[in-house]
Amino acid sequence: MTELIAWAAKRARSILATSPSVYVGVVNEVWELSRHAVGPTGDLLFAAPAEADQHFAAVGCRLPAPDLDATVVDVSGVPQPDRVRGTVRLRGPVGLAEPTPQLAQFLRVSSETPVLRLTPRRVSLDWRVQTIVEPLEHRIPVSAYADAPLDPLAGWEAGWTAHLDQQHPGLVADLARRLDPDLPPQARIRPVLADAEGLVLRAYAEDGIRDLRVDFPRAATCACEALRALGDLVGHPVD
Repeated sequence: MTELIAWAAKRARSILATSPSVYVGVVNEVWELSRHAVGPTGDLLFAAPAEADQHFAAVGCRLPAPDLDATVVDVSGVPQPDRVRGTVRLRGPVGLAEPTPQLAQFLRVSSETPVLRLTPRRVSLDWRVQTIVEPLEHRIPVSAYADAPLDPLAGWEAGWTAHLDQQHPGLVADLARRLDPDLPPQARIRPVLADAEGLVLRAYAEDGIRDLRVDFPRAATCACEALRALGDLVGHPVD
């Protein structure tokens, strides 16, 4: 497995696990899921939307399992002209999941409500961070996706980057100018992403938009380590 495939698989799993919105559909019909869960190998678990019951009525019968598309759009936690960071797409057959009280409680459905499972047979990630001109599409082998871990900062980084943007704009700008001393003085710098390896800062200037990656001195395995790593970079603790 290449390093790029491993990264894309990890990013796709992290996006699916933490996104508040997932859209599923067949042909020209699409429904937004109010809640979803992700299985140990990346299966998408959900209860059929009420308005789509008829489309899933045959699931579990002795018929070929219908294929379903799922789409998740990943957005930055920091408001800016284009918050979209990437899009994950899954396609695969839908079947019935093994019901458990914990899963029903998480999905906020009754224990009698059927829970569906989309088993990915095709996975892709369209990524826009550090590729401003046009998204890069990564086709991810299903085995790599199934084995990928979550990024340690997934689910936390949106709030942290928003905090850095609101409370530490000078620090963010200083980090960007360390990487690119030629940034115009009037350039607006906004955090767009944080992951275990570091931060990505987006610079908006009259001559265009550019993304700058700030690498941590060492990969973070939790939020506390990310805070310490940023403090080490700037030479003082950062709240």
